Amino acid sequence: MAEGQGAGPGGRRRGVSGGGEVRWKPAAPGQPALELGAVRAWLFTDLHLGAQAPQEITSFAAALGQAPADLQALVVMGDLFDAFVGPEQWEEPAFQPLCAALSGLSGRGVRVILLRGNRDVLLEPADGARAGAEVADSVLLSTAGGRVLVTHGDQFCLRDRPYQRLRHWLRRRWLRALGRALPYSWRLALARRLRGVSRQAVARKPLDVLALVEPAVVEALEGHGAAAAVIGHLHIAEERLLAGGRRLRILPAWEPGRPALALTPAAQSLESPGFMSAAGPSQRTPVVTLDGLAGSGKSTLARRLAQRLGWAYLDSGAWYRALTWVVLARGADAAAENEVLDTLSRIELHCHADGRVIVDGRPLQAELRTARVDAAVVEVADHPRVRAALDERMRRLRSHAGVTGVVADGRDAGTVIFPDADLKVFVEASREERARRRAAQQRAAGLPVQEQAVLAALAERDARDASRGASAPRLSPGGRQLDNSKLSEEEAVERLLTWVAPLLHPPDAGARAADPTGGRAGPSH
Repeated sequence: MAEGQGAGPGGRRRGVSGGGEVRWKPAAPGQPALELGAVRAWLFTDLHLGAQAPQEITSFAAALGQAPADLQALVVMGDLFDAFVGPEQWEEPAFQPLCAALSGLSGRGVRVILLRGNRDVLLEPADGARAGAEVADSVLLSTAGGRVLVTHGDQFCLRDRPYQRLRHWLRRRWLRALGRALPYSWRLALARRLRGVSRQAVARKPLDVLALVEPAVVEALEGHGAAAAVIGHLHIAEERLLAGGRRLRILPAWEPGRPALALTPAAQSLESPGFMSAAGPSQRTPVVTLDGLAGSGKSTLARRLAQRLGWAYLDSGAWYRALTWVVLARGADAAAENEVLDTLSRIELHCHADGRVIVDGRPLQAELRTARVDAAVVEVADHPRVRAALDERMRRLRSHAGVTGVVADGRDAGTVIFPDADLKVFVEASREERARRRAAQQRAAGLPVQEQAVLAALAERDARDASRGASAPRLSPGGRQLDNSKLSEEEAVERLLTWVAPLLHPPDAGARAADPTGGRAGPSH
């Protein structure tokens, strides 16, 4: 189920127009942020507790029982429940340990705040009071480094227009009252039904649509006079520097054994000792890059590796081809850098986890392999400012909801796009072997083939790529070489998997290391 308030101050809400431009439109006003002042606080988010997993409820209740004596506030940043359907839930045997733990903290004088998330649509102040808690949409905390806005975060995912329309309607008091008036068994069944529909819908959405819109976060911070924000919802652990020097920290979904993020009034910044988690530094989404010359097999191997790992696949060449296709379709000059940049600024360009590129909602596949695109993509990709802008968009894939890892291929994926990649591989093959493979691909496509012409074209392409300076295909410092000349596809993938294994099973990863998704991956819509 979904719920939340508008993104900006003053009861306004952002929308996204068809061309990708963010615009304002009216929305029901949300609650003002609850001021907590300078307190020692624990922050949790996205617990998704349900009667179907009572051991997780017991584990969280036990964690709350370990709260330090000087704790002054507990803030659950949304989605405490897998789906909250009414006050009757507190009476279920599975939830009674949770109710007792929250009430116990409140009885000690700790302020317990339950923020509404997208699964807490029916949560009302009276419901929180039954567990000694207050209910709010967001809170403001005071620290030595400035005010910190704490909220769930789904209100900032503005590119997901169907979801934003849904959450806008679900804020209506009359609709919430109507939902609460249904029999409890009906509400439970409806919640299960909506969760299933939501999971299917999210799986079909391009990853960029699920990402947060950073200018909306900045707008909210300005409206609240805050220097930093802490959100959940995206199920990743990440820190970002926003416009104007403001900072954003995204907390991962809670799981048994994961401690709270602890905030003290002495915190100078989101990275200071006063603002930290006992879990240590934030977990980064791992990235593996495969670079190489044309025809080396890097794209095939990258796609297969991503499939085996369950990670997102980024075909950087397809992004440049997609932009080229739009430039040609709109009559712009591929050789004019300003025109290409203007075209890029006017489109929504993103991808599915399987690498398919989407432009303004339209999937592109066969369109990317036409002779016109082949001829023009070289000019588009040679513009330095275009490369910088498009590379920045591709980097965002790493922080999209549901992405537990990225496998990217290209000619400079490891040297330019992801210079901090966890594993960089340069895929090699002899020119003759690459020509043989390229000719086989053309025959399979029913195209006439002259092997000597294919070999000559590869030699020309190699020379052109070698002259591209920083974007030239080359082995990254600290990278590994994979000679793919005599390996079968399966052998090459298996070798890559052995190199990736340390990323999945670090020495200190604990019992959950065998699950590369962490068990909770995915957006929480």
